Amino acid sequence: MNLVLGPMAMIVAGLRGGSGRVEPGRGNGRRAASWGLTFLLGEVLLIGVQLYIVQVVFGPGERVALFPWGLPAVFGLILMVSHFAMCIVQGVRAYRGGVTRFGGIPFFR
Repeated sequence: MNLVLGPMAMIVAGLRGGSGRVEPGRGNGRRAASWGLTFLLGEVLLIGVQLYIVQVVFGPGERVALFPWGLPAVFGLILMVSHFAMCIVQGVRAYRGGVTRFGGIPFFR
């Protein structure tokens, strides 16, 4: 549930205020919203692939080897750790009044 609510909160908070904000706040908000949507799509894709592998490729109750079949779960964990680190770094940069540099796939311009 938190994998959905966290990115959705980033999207809403990043786009709130619209064009009434001044730079760098408006640009940082757009990049935060883009990163939230990028993270959400990545997690949904990886979780979907992992569930497909476990449920369809292997039968119920069958043991699934971590490598190579568990790689989507490992990549999902790596994505979550990088999301945590990126949010801290970008939050500190935005708090200091700087421009955030990376916002994932630029969905919002």
